Amino acid sequence: MKANREIRAEAWRLLWRGGGIVRLAGAGLVLGIVLFGVTAALAYAFRVLDIPTLQDFMAAQQQAASQGLGYTASSDGALMRMVGASLFQSFIQYLLMGISTYGVVNLCLKTVRGERGIGAAFVGFGAPFSTFWLMFGVQIRTAFWMMLALMPASMLLAVGNDNALASVGIGLVMIVVLLLVLTWVIYRYRNVWLLKADHPEWGAGRCIAGSVEMMKGWKMRAVRLDCSYWLSFLGLVPFAAAGFWAAAKYRLEGLDGFAASDFLIVGLVGVSAIVYFLVVGWYLMLGHAIFYREQLLERTSGGVGEAEKQQEA
Repeated sequence: MKANREIRAEAWRLLWRGGGIVRLAGAGLVLGIVLFGVTAALAYAFRVLDIPTLQDFMAAQQQAASQGLGYTASSDGALMRMVGASLFQSFIQYLLMGISTYGVVNLCLKTVRGERGIGAAFVGFGAPFSTFWLMFGVQIRTAFWMMLALMPASMLLAVGNDNALASVGIGLVMIVVLLLVLTWVIYRYRNVWLLKADHPEWGAGRCIAGSVEMMKGWKMRAVRLDCSYWLSFLGLVPFAAAGFWAAAKYRLEGLDGFAASDFLIVGLVGVSAIVYFLVVGWYLMLGHAIFYREQLLERTSGGVGEAEKQQEA
């Protein structure tokens, strides 16, 4: 396995060599525009057909609460229509998330392996339901582990409810436990989409099981790699500070408090922040693909494990 600095150096070279960033960003932009267009069309269709969603229900509740009233959905089928529309909307969202995630990861893996085409970013459109089940499967498993971690902490919080200091302590412990479990879950399923990119014919269960197997004994190594990008993410701090300044100024003075130069500065900072974030994002994802490649190489050279046996089958 290469050292962290070697993985980052290779990712950085791939990002800038031969117009890599232009190819990656261009493919990502086209993919984002297509998916945004589908989402916008769906939202417009809901409005034209006057189909209520869960968001509409929550907005109506907030408006009624602000007026000191209660809100209930009418009994003429509006509630069932709202639930059905919200479920359909969630399905479409997971479908699009799966297509985009699969495309981006596939493009990164192909780039690491020396393939330069941008068509790899759009493979998800050829298998939308397969990517949906993979996205849904990972989300369900993540929610399960988080709920499992939350249950004992919630019980302790209920026991210490009468003591403010105990409640604060238990709350902090709960946050730490949840963060640890979330980290464990994220790295447990880290290779799910990379395995899918390598094996398009695999189903969701096989990709998830393969990732769990591959990441045994590798989670801390992957955490250390991601943490080694700290300097890149530190560069986001000035942009965040500028955003807080603009938000605070708007809250205190409104738009009248902004001069023309302020609008120009906010616009330039916003565009720069987006560009910087995209560069860092692709830099990080290329590092993940390189890490996965090195995993396969090391595990193969050190003895074929279960994941490799599955790949060879």
